[in-house]
Amino acid sequence: AVAATAEVEGSPERVPEPDFNPPHRTLERQLSMSEVCLRVRLPKEEPGMQVVVCGEVPSLGSWNPTSGALMQKVKDLWVLNDLPPGVGAGTQFKYVILNKNQPRWEGRGNRNWREAEAPVVTHVWDSTQNEKPKKPSVKKKLSFEPCTANDFINRIADENEERVSYRLKLELPRILLEEDLLNSLSELAILQAYLTFVASGQISCKEDGSHHRPCAAANAAKAVTEALWEISHAGDAELFIARRIFPSLPSFSDEFTCAVPMTRIRDIAHRGDIPHDMKQYIKHNLQNKLHRCADPGDLIKLDQLVERIDREGGYSQAFVRELKLFQVELRDFFNATGLDDTARQIAAQDASIKGAVDMLLHLKNSAADPFGQMTALTDLRKLVVPKVVDEQNWLRLDIELEKYAFVLLSQVAGQLENEGRNASGSWWDRLLKSFVAAVAQIQLSGIAKDECEVVMREAEAIAPEIADARKAPFVPQRLVATMDRTLRICFRLTTALEAAYAGVPQLGKALRIDSHAVSVFVEAELRASVLFQVSKLAQLGMQQAKVSAGLPLWTAISAGSGVGRCMFLPTLADSWQRTLPPEGAVIFCNEASGDEEVPQLVRGVVVSRDLPVLSHLALRARQLGVVFACTAESQLFEKLRKNVQETKAVKLVVDASGDVRAQVVADSELKVTSGQSSQSSAKPKLGELNL
Repeated sequence: AVAATAEVEGSPERVPEPDFNPPHRTLERQLSMSEVCLRVRLPKEEPGMQVVVCGEVPSLGSWNPTSGALMQKVKDLWVLNDLPPGVGAGTQFKYVILNKNQPRWEGRGNRNWREAEAPVVTHVWDSTQNEKPKKPSVKKKLSFEPCTANDFINRIADENEERVSYRLKLELPRILLEEDLLNSLSELAILQAYLTFVASGQISCKEDGSHHRPCAAANAAKAVTEALWEISHAGDAELFIARRIFPSLPSFSDEFTCAVPMTRIRDIAHRGDIPHDMKQYIKHNLQNKLHRCADPGDLIKLDQLVERIDREGGYSQAFVRELKLFQVELRDFFNATGLDDTARQIAAQDASIKGAVDMLLHLKNSAADPFGQMTALTDLRKLVVPKVVDEQNWLRLDIELEKYAFVLLSQVAGQLENEGRNASGSWWDRLLKSFVAAVAQIQLSGIAKDECEVVMREAEAIAPEIADARKAPFVPQRLVATMDRTLRICFRLTTALEAAYAGVPQLGKALRIDSHAVSVFVEAELRASVLFQVSKLAQLGMQQAKVSAGLPLWTAISAGSGVGRCMFLPTLADSWQRTLPPEGAVIFCNEASGDEEVPQLVRGVVVSRDLPVLSHLALRARQLGVVFACTAESQLFEKLRKNVQETKAVKLVVDASGDVRAQVVADSELKVTSGQSSQSSAKPKLGELNL
């Protein structure tokens, strides 16, 4: 409904009067905000304007705006006092502005009257989202200290047993967040894992004996989302985890928060062009189940039904079309639409991003060069990000874009690595542009925005001169410092996240989740993020800049000094099969995968291969304070190893600049150091950021 001359969506056709000049109506008394049943905020006021609620029942004018329920201006809002006769949950209506010209209708779809027990919210003119209530600006900073969170895990496990349905399981995080019961990043990460396991089916949902339509789950998701945005203002780690929780929540768009959502499946179940047994299956296993106690398992049932119908054939095209339309709706509710469908859906509603969406999807689906796709993806994210806080669908699109950025950056980094050490001007140009695009993804996600801006500007300033040999060693050294700063951004956040997710395996045991699924979850959260790809590009650029600057090609995984008895091993994993000296060990090995754990008695490690600075092994070494360096230059590794002797006491020194030294020392120094090390290793600490 956009004008009196057009048909109102969801309403009968109307023939407007030739001359529209409504009489100016007034209310006899002033209202207080506590009395109202509807509130709406308009973008701007016009002299002499009036606002009415116009809808499908006579008390709302039966879609005739001149007979609609008149609203009153209270402070900066338009409000409606008493509940009009005949209005109930699900009654359709819109707001209409009346003035001397034609009536101005909202351009959005019809609104649905709230349920009696639902709180009064402030609508926003012509928007599908409500105005967020203003809360006191208190930014609670969650603790960064590693926490076993035993009590919290036990509470989650106990309440999960009692909360058997999907709706009740969503109410748990709602209570924890709204009542401010989270005190550490570990607890927030545990909550993320719990919701992920629920959404993925690792935690099964059952009916709870009550009847609640999907709008109950949608309203809980909305409350959780709003609370998470409040928490996310406290810091980068809080924001990172909050963004990982959002995809596990169902949609709370108007079509799912109305009193009677998902009516299409009801109409499908009552069609006359399908066999009786199919009709009964849809009615009892989908329609009634969804309207009684929806959960993610219902989407699996629907997908299986659609697959069966496609396989069997013989059904009417109209029935198949409607069922597949409902499949899209249910996927949207459970956030299972994917990048392409989500992008097209939003582009169909907002033409301002259609060009950017079309460009990215064209490149994506034609398997274009990943570097070109990254450029298009970044351009699209810049258009999407301003709306993510207020529009859930835009937030979902942004998260899908961030996921795809990880895939593209992985391909770009692989291409750059495969081109070898002889970096040309075009190689540097491609690397630094990819690096800037990668850092931009972190910034667009709201993490370390100011630091990312500095790093990107510095890289762009260095790019024109880095391939010029006459600018060495100053420009390459400048780039080394820039990449070092970037790695510090990654280290700071990843170290906090590694500690936060440490409690997830314990949650998995308490909930009896498959251990492999738990380990996959933890590794994915830490390694399948844009942060990991940024660190890879920064490490690659740093190594190549060191070549240009004539610096040693060591990577300082964890700087410091450590003393222990020297051991030569083929792989770091072999250290778990050996008896380590009680005074501690400094290990020289040819190979490490990056996924190993570090034995407690290890004081230092030198590996003859490059390792990602955000690999599990690198993070664990920094947490435990194990001195660690690696290099892909076998000659450099052998030169260092010749300075020491196996079983002798050695001192390993790794500087933040990348200088690595090792020498034989007296046993007396070993004893003193080993005593100090054993004392400190009793309680592992988070390592200092020392690159």
